[in-house]
Amino acid sequence: NIHVVNNGIPDPCPDFAETVLSRRQERFAQRKGIFTGKYTGEPVTANLLFLAHCTREKGVFAAIEAVRQAAHELAVRGLPLKLKLTIAGNFITDEESTEFDRLQQNPEIAALVHYAGFVSGEQKERLYCEADLFLFPTRYLGENQPVNLIEAMAFGLPIITTRWRSLPEMLPPDYPGLVADQNPAVLAAVLLKILAERSGEQARGHFIAGFTLENHLAALAAALRNGLGSLEREG
Repeated sequence: NIHVVNNGIPDPCPDFAETVLSRRQERFAQRKGIFTGKYTGEPVTANLLFLAHCTREKGVFAAIEAVRQAAHELAVRGLPLKLKLTIAGNFITDEESTEFDRLQQNPEIAALVHYAGFVSGEQKERLYCEADLFLFPTRYLGENQPVNLIEAMAFGLPIITTRWRSLPEMLPPDYPGLVADQNPAVLAAVLLKILAERSGEQARGHFIAGFTLENHLAALAAALRNGLGSLEREG
């Protein structure tokens, strides 16, 4: 018998309803107003987060180019929404680190991208809380059920990731933030769509329903019981 057991983590944001939810709702209302032409205030900055090993396979360079294209589209449309991409994680190769440094010499990229380096603890929690969207266009060969996506759900973040390996199974059916590959133009279009249409509350609910440590242990115990039951019936 084969049983799929979701990964699970202790809730990293147990006070979500008290400390994060209202911010998610307020910022989503602003973005929705901007895209529908009903917002008349000062320009708003949407905070985007990439948190993973900083490799081409994981999607760091596709994320940068997608944000650049999306920011250009916002400027062309004259919408009072700016984008800021925070990249958190270590570069694995010198070649990719050098390529990133070269990109940062471009003033257009430097204005859009902030490199936070490796983060953990309170710093990582703060980035998740302050973000408005989690961008993870991975094509990593060994991708399975990455903890960063589970953490993003726990913090109530809308997610954009790839239709790759088991990732679609982690998200609700017909989830609109799934893309086929790392095509920056497609990523940019989906990025703007998700910013306009998703607050992140759905992601938090999906985490509670399927990816807490308690759910993981209960599913694992049930799989073991079913497997042992099958052995006993066959024995």
